[in-house]
Amino acid sequence: MSALVLLPGEGKAVQIGGEGLGVVFKLFGTDTGGQFAVVEHPLAPGILGGPLHVHHNEDEASYVLEGEIMVQVGDQLIQAPFFSR
Repeated sequence: MSALVLLPGEGKAVQIGGEGLGVVFKLFGTDTGGQFAVVEHPLAPGILGGPLHVHHNEDEASYVLEGEIMVQVGDQLIQAPFFSR
């Protein structure tokens, strides 16, 4: 597989779930031989993310670039802030 580089603002952007909830597909599974995908979820302040859901065939990881989000994993609510050193 060759190197894949996407700059800020690149990728396929889609609005879902109304105003303020976006998805930017940075890398599709087809770009990585089915190994992984990279998806960015820009959220406007005060906007709820996607609906509760379960992944049966893949893992999901989130990384907060600024601000903070609240996520639910099972019955546990987790406050996930941006962390800067």
